[in-house]
Amino acid sequence: MLRTLFVGAFLLLCTLPGLAQVPSPPPGPVSLPQALKLAQANFPQLRARQQQVTAADNRRRVIQTEALPQADAQLQGQFGTVNNIYGLFFPQSAVLPISGPAGTPAEYRGVFGSAGGLLFTWEPLSFGQRRARLGQAGAAVSEAQAGYDLALFQHQVHVVDVHLSQQYAEALIQAQAANLERAHVFYTSVRVLARSGLRPGVDTVLTQTEIAKAQIGLNNACEKAAVALLQLNALLGYPGPSVRIATPGLLTRPPAVSAPAPAAPAAAPAAHPLLAFSQAQVGVATAREQVARSAYAPRLNLFGSGFARGSGASLSGPADFNYGPGGLAFSRYNYAVGATLSFPLLSFPAVRYQTRAATAELSAQQQLLQDQQLQLDNACQVAQVRVQTAADNVPPAQQQLAAARRGYAQLQTRYQAGLTTLPEVYQALYEVNRAEADYATAVSQVWSAALSQAYAAGSLDDFLRFVPQP
Repeated sequence: MLRTLFVGAFLLLCTLPGLAQVPSPPPGPVSLPQALKLAQANFPQLRARQQQVTAADNRRRVIQTEALPQADAQLQGQFGTVNNIYGLFFPQSAVLPISGPAGTPAEYRGVFGSAGGLLFTWEPLSFGQRRARLGQAGAAVSEAQAGYDLALFQHQVHVVDVHLSQQYAEALIQAQAANLERAHVFYTSVRVLARSGLRPGVDTVLTQTEIAKAQIGLNNACEKAAVALLQLNALLGYPGPSVRIATPGLLTRPPAVSAPAPAAPAAAPAAHPLLAFSQAQVGVATAREQVARSAYAPRLNLFGSGFARGSGASLSGPADFNYGPGGLAFSRYNYAVGATLSFPLLSFPAVRYQTRAATAELSAQQQLLQDQQLQLDNACQVAQVRVQTAADNVPPAQQQLAAARRGYAQLQTRYQAGLTTLPEVYQALYEVNRAEADYATAVSQVWSAALSQAYAAGSLDDFLRFVPQP
């Protein structure tokens, strides 16, 4: 028994990797456009959105088949008594109907019987109802496709945003590593001066505290970079730090985004994925209103049937009954053709209120579309202000960094000459570290503002032109 359990558990563990279907990572670093394609192909939520589009399209095809004739075949055999009686009763599931006249006397020996038939039905005219349902299904397909396009665009923006965060963390690692190196170099210099008797020995101890603080800052920066890399791989559909995106020198210089921001997409509402999705929702509401309006209409159905029956019973009485299986053979054949025209006479109040509700929903979706357009117009203007401000902050950050490095070098020389104190050198060391971090922040903010500008414009094409390629 235990051996069987162990074998079953082993087989289950062997099949789990196949069930997970984890994609194989690329052999080396990829460019940012390649990473966006990997996210589109591997991210489960995007694949789910694609399946939703496929499901909506198949539901539309189902409605298309309603215009085709339908054929239903049936064959049955039964065994039972045939004691019928005159009178009225309502159909129900517990009492089975019996055809034929009432028979006397009652006979409680059962006979065999059979029935079979083929029924053709067709609705050639629906007076706009089928067309309205088909339009609603088509609008649902458009909504699902627009929802996928929006989810893809937002996910790609999220991937780029996390990559920028990861690159910013890498820039902070470089800044903290440089700060740690400066602390080590300065410690070596102070130790030489202290051993020579030119500086007090306590300066060596105090300098070691700066090394410890620099090491802590480097460790924290490494943690942020590692977490950002894991988040990035999760967005690409990979577990663990499997994929790295190569954008060499991304934060060494800001993108050339001094040109005016793109115009707000008010003239072309379908250009932005968010507006396209809202427009698709308006289309669904419009189609739903058409379905509600078409509900108060007649329906024409044509039908044709051929059927046959067999029974071991006989009108002459139980003496002529066939109690054997010969009663299963067909003995009577029939056919029928006809048409039915139905109209919901008393449904007008319900249809009227359903139409009013659908009209109100349509108006609400149109207002939401206008709200989305207004928000994107405002987002374009905000992005333009952010880009301009972030670009203006880069030159002062460069000046701050250059001045901090010069000041630190001068104070370090003065300290070695005995012309300044250790706290002043510490302050200069802190200013250099902060200036390097501020410069990385300034460049990162330009990239972030450019990404927000691309989101407001509804396309990453212009943004990706600025990104360095490996």
